Amino acid sequence: MKSTDKAPAPTPEARAAWLRRVAADPDECAAYMASVQRNLLCVSADMSALAREIRVRLRGDHIEGDRFWDARWRARPVEGAMGDILEHFDALADALEKTARKRRAYAEKMHDIPEKRRARALARERKNNPALRPAPPLANPGNDPRLQSGGNAGYAASPSSLYDLGRESA
Repeated sequence: MKSTDKAPAPTPEARAAWLRRVAADPDECAAYMASVQRNLLCVSADMSALAREIRVRLRGDHIEGDRFWDARWRARPVEGAMGDILEHFDALADALEKTARKRRAYAEKMHDIPEKRRARALARERKNNPALRPAPPLANPGNDPRLQSGGNAGYAASPSSLYDLGRESA
């Protein structure tokens, strides 16, 4: 094989395997998308230069009997199509950059999910099974009206109606 001969193109299976490997790694994915974006911007610059040359050429094509603006009007559809192509190149380059950012965010989110799930499970466990804390000791257990025996434990005197309970009890 001569040094001027091109290397054989990879098979579709090999290319698919390589793309699967790139898709699995966010850093490789971002690097690949940056490479594609660089190539796209290079092609976009070439297309921009081509659009300028087409504009000059088409606007310079005058036929006998043309008014001065006829060539410009005939060139408009071609110039518009080239402008659309350039807009699509710019949008595609922006979309590649946005996709690389979203791929990185997805990888970070996937990395954080197990920790968040553990924290949620721990919080749920604490909520469903709270730790039993002992009641605080009473300052003077002998005078506590709740511990007195009788039907009205908790009241200093028997209330005769609901209105006699006072603000504290209501």
